Amino acid sequence: MDDFLFNVANNFCLDGDILDVFKYGNGLINNTYLVITSKEKYIIQRINKYVFKKPEELMENVYLVTKYIIEKKGNTLEIIKTKDNKLFCLLNNCYFRCYKMKNDYQSFEYLDNENRAYEVGVVIGEFQYLLSDFDFSKLNITIPFFHDLRHRYIDLIKSFRNNKDIKIKNEVKEIICYYLKEYHNIMLLPNLIENEMIKKRVCHYDTKLNNFLFSKRSGNCLIDLDTVMPGCSLYDFGDCARVIITNVDEDDNNSKVLINKNVFINLCLGYLSIGKNYLNNLEISLLVQSIKVITLELSAEDTSDWKNV
Repeated sequence: MDDFLFNVANNFCLDGDILDVFKYGNGLINNTYLVITSKEKYIIQRINKYVFKKPEELMENVYLVTKYIIEKKGNTLEIIKTKDNKLFCLLNNCYFRCYKMKNDYQSFEYLDNENRAYEVGVVIGEFQYLLSDFDFSKLNITIPFFHDLRHRYIDLIKSFRNNKDIKIKNEVKEIICYYLKEYHNIMLLPNLIENEMIKKRVCHYDTKLNNFLFSKRSGNCLIDLDTVMPGCSLYDFGDCARVIITNVDEDDNNSKVLINKNVFINLCLGYLSIGKNYLNNLEISLLVQSIKVITLELSAEDTSDWKNV
């Protein structure tokens, strides 16, 4: 057992004696470790300070949201505090947090069957519903301009205009023209929120499939709450849908993208089984449109890297 990892684990209020600590999972942002004690299992993560500039504020968000969900009898992560009652420990200038391991859960990189999409929709709906009356002004902005379509659109156009490479500008001119044509779609949700036609709510903001845990015995839940912030509920639905209803990975260059209609229908039915309790009619009417909006946003983010070429 690594001495440093043992010291990290030993900072938290763990039940039992620490038997082993080792690297766990394949997360891309935070380093994750499994802690095995004589009585329990725990997850420890080193928070990525490059992505999350203010880990203290991030953990305040996670604590506030999980505490609220637990008080409402919902299913969520259980934070384990340090022995001096903090939400994280700081060792060697690294921030570490700890959760109790959920032993009877499954997670998936890809849908194992079409019916699973219904469960995914329900989980998103329940997460948003449980937090529908939470005071989102208490939440810190952990990543500025995250899912800010207006900001990303402006950044994209600036990147194109400021790039001095004529060859590159000619290559991407057609794409830029497409974004100009889609301006009304890109600005749709930000404008509706600004005009208060859609309520700002607490959003998960990273609803990829492997952030869902499934358990027949204990109930399903969303994990990886680092990006929980105020925003538009439709981003959570659209972001999840754009990934699970297609036949390719999101970074796949395959042009033969197929849409699984049954998966989409199941996702909608699951989401609306809960969402009908808090979404307004306009939000419901924009479920399909939200998939296009979030796809435009993310592709605009990728293409803004032209300024670095």
